[in-house]
Amino acid sequence: AQPKRFAGAQRVALSLAFVAYAAVGAGVARLYAGIGDGRVPGNILDALPPGATAPTLVRLGMACVCVASAPIGLVASGEVIEGHAAAWLPRRTQRKRFVVRGALALLGALVATAMPTFALVVALVGCFAVATLSFVVPPFLHLKLKANQGDS
Repeated sequence: AQPKRFAGAQRVALSLAFVAYAAVGAGVARLYAGIGDGRVPGNILDALPPGATAPTLVRLGMACVCVASAPIGLVASGEVIEGHAAAWLPRRTQRKRFVVRGALALLGALVATAMPTFALVVALVGCFAVATLSFVVPPFLHLKLKANQGDS
């Protein structure tokens, strides 16, 4: 590892991310420009025409991504809750893990169905997480590494 090259590497990575986001955004805006009043809706899947093959495949692909990525959050959340709930979960059995993770999934489903603007909340949380992971965490880790390097 070469900590001196971190700033340059981060500059290149963030520049590439900016270019990729701008290119994808411009492409999506151009793709959906002829729909309605020319604005891209908040939920892009709502702008796709119903019944055609390509939009149906896009919707199925999005559903597969959601189903495949759900366990990532459930396992991590379940581990955190199991760690904090050692008093009422003295032994970690497979059944108790299943109950905790199932309760988390059920709670998420209930919140999603009870909140009419759940997609907007998820988008806001996702944007906040991406910004934090992209712009806050790398410099913080760099500063921690520099501080540890100075201590030794």
